[in-house]
Amino acid sequence: DVVDEMPPPPTTYMKKGPRGSVSAEAYGDWNKKDESFTPPVFPKSDEVTARLKAILQKSFMFSALGANELGVILGAMKDTTLEPKTRIITQGDDGNCLYIIEE
Repeated sequence: DVVDEMPPPPTTYMKKGPRGSVSAEAYGDWNKKDESFTPPVFPKSDEVTARLKAILQKSFMFSALGANELGVILGAMKDTTLEPKTRIITQGDDGNCLYIIEE
């Protein structure tokens, strides 16, 4: 049988309101910040920093960061030049860094 129209939802369904939010935040000793952690800082020119900042601000992962948080990320990024055809990612390997490829 083919049904052309869907029956309306039960009236109780509409009275429930929107679904409550779901939180994935974890609590406990294992989730405490390590106050002894110092992020690495790699020297780079103002030009490189500005280029990286412009790229990161376009990314959904970094666009909501504040100036201080973004500064920590930018400081920890290292500018590296590789030879053409150098393999930097192998499918199936665990990732341990983020690459921004300009050319």
